[in-house]
Amino acid sequence: MSENQHTSDNRHHLAIWCRAEVFTFGALTTPPPPDITPASLKSIVKYMKKSSTAGYPKMNYMLWRHIACSKLHMSEELAWMYFETYSMLTNTSAQRRTQTDIQMAKASTTTEIERLKDSRKVDSLAFILLLFLQSFHQIDLKSTLSRDEWPSRKRNSDLDARKNRIYDEQSHQLFLQAHLDDLLNIVSETPESNNHENVQSATLSMDAVTALSYIFEGTLHDSLRKIVPLHAILQNASIQHEIGVNKSVVPFKNLSNLIRRSLIANPFQVGQTMKRGTLLPLPFNNPTHEQRSGRVLCNANFADES
Repeated sequence: MSENQHTSDNRHHLAIWCRAEVFTFGALTTPPPPDITPASLKSIVKYMKKSSTAGYPKMNYMLWRHIACSKLHMSEELAWMYFETYSMLTNTSAQRRTQTDIQMAKASTTTEIERLKDSRKVDSLAFILLLFLQSFHQIDLKSTLSRDEWPSRKRNSDLDARKNRIYDEQSHQLFLQAHLDDLLNIVSETPESNNHENVQSATLSMDAVTALSYIFEGTLHDSLRKIVPLHAILQNASIQHEIGVNKSVVPFKNLSNLIRRSLIANPFQVGQTMKRGTLLPLPFNNPTHEQRSGRVLCNANFADES
């Protein structure tokens, strides 16, 4: 098999989707401060990198509190909520976070609580990407589609609409398709003149790609039995050849095109499970009990084996 054929086969089987939990639990229904914009987040990334060990590759809460309150003009309570939300969605810091929470519960003074908060750290780039996702509830994707394409729903309030979108994998996919370049640009290496041409010729480091794995995962196979994060997908030799990875430097435009053409709705969320899942038998001998309890679907027939 030639190299071109091998690349084409992998492209055919490649599928990328967004992790459900970053939208379900990470995109808060609380309206984000108006100062959270792609441009401001890009500036914060530059500021963090200049702050050395306090801001990059991990940022402590003391620096984030300064950025949040002084530059993004948000309350300290909201700043801590974002910080905690990110920590909740990562497994790496779970044990330490639990220990800190226990210590904070036992703390008797405000000074001691603040000291414990300031000792907490998050992955800088991935945390900034989570902040970008807060705009999910601000942008009305309904306006980008015709009425015939958008399913009609009865919604009692804006809050109900936000809750519905949290679990809608198609809304997640549409959001990322519409704002993918903004997302990549935040963590990319771009020249000082941040115009469209320079953004398209920008590059991303593998640290940036690893941060994007906080949002994206996928598979290189035609089944869903082996799921890997985005940075693991880009370690595949044929994918690297296809998008022109050179010494761990990833071209912005090529990565954007790869994700865009491979992006699908998360295959493990409710909608896809209803389409592809199997009916879970319930231990009822009486059909009446089954009718009252409803039916339970599961995705064990196509879920990841790991």
